[in-house]
Formats: sequence, C-alpha cells, structure tokens
Amino acid sequence: MIEEIVVRNNPLSSAGTYHKSLSRGQFENYRHTKRAMGGHYRASFDVVLSLNEMYTFFSENLFREVQVFNHRGIGVWEGFIFGMTLSLGGFSMSVSLQSMANRMWARYYNGTSTVRSTTVEDTDSQNRYWIREQVLTMGEATPALAEQALYTRLGQVSDPSIPAIEWRGEAKHPVKLSVECRGYWDLLWWRVYNQTTLSGNADADI
Repeated sequence: MIEEIVVRNNPLSSAGTYHKSLSRGQFENYRHTKRAMGGHYRASFDVVLSLNEMYTFFSENLFREVQVFNHRGIGVWEGFIFGMTLSLGGFSMSVSLQSMANRMWARYYNGTSTVRSTTVEDTDSQNRYWIREQVLTMGEATPALAEQALYTRLGQVSDPSIPAIEWRGEAKHPVKLSVECRGYWDLLWWRVYNQTTLSGNADADI
C-alpha cells in the first residue's frame, strides 16, 4: 500500500529547495512500473488538493524529484515529474518534457559534403531541466542559415513550462491534476550519442 509521495528539489536542477509531502487522501490512482534494465520506469498519480494548491503544484513542479513510500516507510519508486495535465472543466492545461531540448546542433550540406554546425544552448533551461540534446537535419545551407534555424528551434522548445491549452467545450469534465513521472534511466536518452542515426533528430523547415 502506498502511504506517501514526496516531491522535492531535483539534484540535477538548480530550481531551489522544495519539499511537498502527499499523504493518502491527497493523491489517488497511483501506479508504477519497473523494468529489469534501468529499474524504476514509469509512475503516475492524480493530485487531490484545493484548486489553488493544484495550480501551484502544476506551475512549479515539472522535473521535480518524486519519491514514493509504502506503509512501512520503504521507498518503492523514484524518478522525476515528466508531465502534468490540469483539467478545469471545459479546458485543460498541460506541460511536458516530451519535446524539450536545450542543446542542439545541425547537420547540413555545404555544397560539398555534410557537415556539423556549431552548438547552441539555453543555459537557463539546462540549469532548471538538465541537458537534453537535439540534432537538426537540414538540406543545403550556409553556417549562418544553420545557426539561424538552430536559434529559432531553440526558442520554440527550450522552455517546457509554457502550458499547452486544450478546449473541451462544455464544462463536463471533473477538475483534476494528473501527474506523469519517469525514472532517471530515461535521461540516458536525452543525450545524442551517435549523430549518424536519427536518434534525437528533428527536421528543420528552412
């Protein structure tokens, strides 16, 4: 039986000191999975607090560390908040690390061969959400054009705290805050280890 969910400052983030303990009655629908390779894999739960508290939780806790304890006080799962959806009747707001990237470079054709551009970074995003890399795949370009495309893309994806809003029509849906978590093993895939593959790539529209 799950007794407590602790949300705290992530050691990989400079977001500052934070500690929030959710006891039974303050969360519901908890579930988690583990895998032989990597251990803690996925977890999810709904937060049951006042609307103001849920909105604060939603606004502040992306990438916070999550520790889950059973009724004996034994830790059974650990990871970080990967995404959240706050449902408010007729619409919902979502934040997620799914498309976030804050370090990127491009591969492009310079008229002779395929080359790699310089790297552009958003250090504020890296300090808050750690480092996630992405490679843009471009056609023929100049170094200046490649850099311009990189900064455009970086501005689009480096801040995952901006919520996506979905309108649902009539206010038939219950007010709810759903939290999706991932284990730290997931961070291995945030780095591009071999840029000759499509891993971590995105197409650039230029």
